[in-house]
Amino acid sequence: EEAQKVIRKRIHLGISALLVLVIIAFRYILKDNVIASLLQVSTYTYGPLLGMFAFGMFTRYSVKGKWIAPVAIASVLFTYVLNQNAAEWLNGYVFGYEILIINGLFTFTGLFLLPKSTNKT
Repeated sequence: EEAQKVIRKRIHLGISALLVLVIIAFRYILKDNVIASLLQVSTYTYGPLLGMFAFGMFTRYSVKGKWIAPVAIASVLFTYVLNQNAAEWLNGYVFGYEILIINGLFTFTGLFLLPKSTNKT
């Protein structure tokens, strides 16, 4: 029990130090304040989740699990490239938080294009 306390305290200190480093990195790397930056980062992480959720809710298709992660990663990469080049490609339009929906659509489309079998349940 005493060893578990020591391990728990070390883990708490390590996570606290990691959090401080992340906040410092946000301060120097990102352009906006921390809250806006966290919301922008969340558009990249929640987009694939939104696409997978919509795919599961609105289709009866089943895809092989080994292809889901590559589709999600590709979706994030496509979204990032689109977001970085949107002003040039779309006559000055700059995406805000709606990039989350675009990311979800990329994931949904990627999952829809994968080989699938109908789920009869």
